[in-house]
Amino acid sequence: MYKICIYILLALVTLSAPSCLKDSKTIFDKSPAERLDEAVRMNKELLESSAEGWIMHYYAGKDYSGPSYTLLMKFKDGKITVLSERVPDQAYTSDYDVVQDQGPVLTVNTYNEALHFLASAALGYPDGIQGDYEFAFISTSTDVIHLRGKKWKNNMTLTRMPKGSSWEEYMLAIVTIKDALTSSSFSFKLGDKELAEGTINTAQNRLNVTLGGKEFDTPFNFTDKGIVLHSPLVVEGKEYSTFTWDSAAKKFVSGDLSAVLFRPSGYKTQDFWYGTWSIKHEASTAPGVRRTPTLLQIEAPTSDNDKAKGLLKGTLTFQKKTYPILVPYDKAKGAIRIIMQPIVKNTPEAPAGMVLYPANISEDGKTNIHQEQSEYGITFAWDEDMGMAIATGDKTPDIGVINSFFGVAYEFQGNQRVPMVREGKLVTPIVMPKIEHMTRK
Repeated sequence: MYKICIYILLALVTLSAPSCLKDSKTIFDKSPAERLDEAVRMNKELLESSAEGWIMHYYAGKDYSGPSYTLLMKFKDGKITVLSERVPDQAYTSDYDVVQDQGPVLTVNTYNEALHFLASAALGYPDGIQGDYEFAFISTSTDVIHLRGKKWKNNMTLTRMPKGSSWEEYMLAIVTIKDALTSSSFSFKLGDKELAEGTINTAQNRLNVTLGGKEFDTPFNFTDKGIVLHSPLVVEGKEYSTFTWDSAAKKFVSGDLSAVLFRPSGYKTQDFWYGTWSIKHEASTAPGVRRTPTLLQIEAPTSDNDKAKGLLKGTLTFQKKTYPILVPYDKAKGAIRIIMQPIVKNTPEAPAGMVLYPANISEDGKTNIHQEQSEYGITFAWDEDMGMAIATGDKTPDIGVINSFFGVAYEFQGNQRVPMVREGKLVTPIVMPKIEHMTRK
């Protein structure tokens, strides 16, 4: 019986061999170059096949460490038009192409403000926010295209917009949800069970909460109905990633999991912070630094972009010299922050501007400056009993808790901006050691 089975199998293999050879010839009758040419052509046709365009879930920062954005894209006759939630009322058009590399690559090959801004370098930030404007095709279907940023390797998606849908209506729905989020503080509940408090931060589009002993820190994208997390929350073995905004109840809902908006104690609205404040910090021992008040004047944002991101206009006065800075408003706490940032003001002591770096000064006087690109800094939250804004520094993995700020001067070497070093030390025209609090002037 065993021999009969073997003979039958051999006969079947022999009979099927010509068919297999024919299929093999069909598959491999084109060279690799021809197959790549065809893939490039088909992907370009797919991009331009959507009259309404595509919704991109975009992620910046190495390993998804940066902000995320929802972008609307339309491709037509070699042109790309992009509308970003970052600037929701202004679309930008430029050239694009699909080119050959290791495989097909979508490249935006002339400047597009909506995309190239996310990949642009700035003073003190050679990688910008680590964004991409070139994307490798990973897989495609009629309605969904999976891409990967060519430089920073973050996976992103393009989803076909439904027929008859409107960019204006879609972006207006996102703006309406964002405007309703008057705080970034949320109470997470499973049914009626209280789980934890966390944040849904619209400045960076990141969610952070600890559930069941596990910390979740993930970017998310806005949709016209709510948010979609890049990585799901896992509660009691169940995954939650798509949340719908309930405007009446002021909460995000995904099945039996909800995140309910609330305002913490000591919360102050944005306009509370407008005015002039005196920053209390230890006196500097640096040569030539006199005891003069360090002041921070805060005003309303002056651009739509800054307004959308909660960036207040600030003027820092140190040693009677003024410097323009941006002051983020923390919607989670109703507080303000000073963070690492470039100071684009060329002066004799800083001919190529400065970067305001956070630092830690230890009890024994040792100074460590955090020079990696980040948004680490110090939060000033109002204390009603003390009548002042108390300073609380972020904890960093490299230097510990931030308690100070230094403005490091830059100079030009050729066309490059580099930190100024004199006698083996960084030149620091701004020195604010061991910041304690702010009081209104």
